[in-house]
Amino acid sequence: MKKLLFVFLFVSFKIFSQDPVFTQFYNVPEYINPSFTGASGGTNISVLNRTQWFGLNYGLNSQFFSIDGFSEKMNSGLGLSIMNHQESTTRYNFTQMNFNYSYQVKLNRDWGFYPSISAGFGVKDYAFDNLLLEDQILIYQGIINVNSNDPFLTNDSVSFFDMSAGFLVFNDRLWFGANLKHLTNPNISFDNEGGKVKLKSFLSVHGGYKIPLKTRYKREKFNLYFNMNYMRQANFDRLDIGSLVKYNGISLGFLGLLRQQA
Repeated sequence: MKKLLFVFLFVSFKIFSQDPVFTQFYNVPEYINPSFTGASGGTNISVLNRTQWFGLNYGLNSQFFSIDGFSEKMNSGLGLSIMNHQESTTRYNFTQMNFNYSYQVKLNRDWGFYPSISAGFGVKDYAFDNLLLEDQILIYQGIINVNSNDPFLTNDSVSFFDMSAGFLVFNDRLWFGANLKHLTNPNISFDNEGGKVKLKSFLSVHGGYKIPLKTRYKREKFNLYFNMNYMRQANFDRLDIGSLVKYNGISLGFLGLLRQQA
């Protein structure tokens, strides 16, 4: 079923984070928490693109793809997700592919508990040949040399193994969960000769509440949602709070963002 999303309110702040953030987090549940893998009981395919500062000299582009399904035999959700992020000016690119697994536990008649784990590989690369380095500036000749002998140019990419874990607790109206990314804190330094830059752990705590609204026909689905997602990485955190009305496959909502540095 096709979904149509309108966002009336959008507030943006500069985010000092190593991970890209999708504003409409409820449209990429597998990105914020692998426990959503297989949660629908069927097979889902999602594709999302986010472009920030479109038309300006500096742009950010993020794409996310995921496919997941539920196995009754294993009582588990299995999925694959791919995230790609580019910065137009610096030519920086970050791609990560994860394999997600969740296990469904029925706590009682109303409540469910889905623990999960995710493992994958990431690649960060930087087009250093687009930078102007010191040995390219020939002051006395008044020219810029197109070549450089800086050994840093040979280290334009780094790959790493990564893991995350999360959980969801929910009933028919209320849901709450958390996810911790980068459990291994991989080294993402471009310096292959002993450089160390740790990918900081990314904590996400999220929840929501659904209020069913009356409709004329029983086959129609009309619900009001209140959602929140708190994120923290290193010394920076962010809180997204929003409301969403869904009528069958059409969504209409607003979202507010708060950010601060610790």
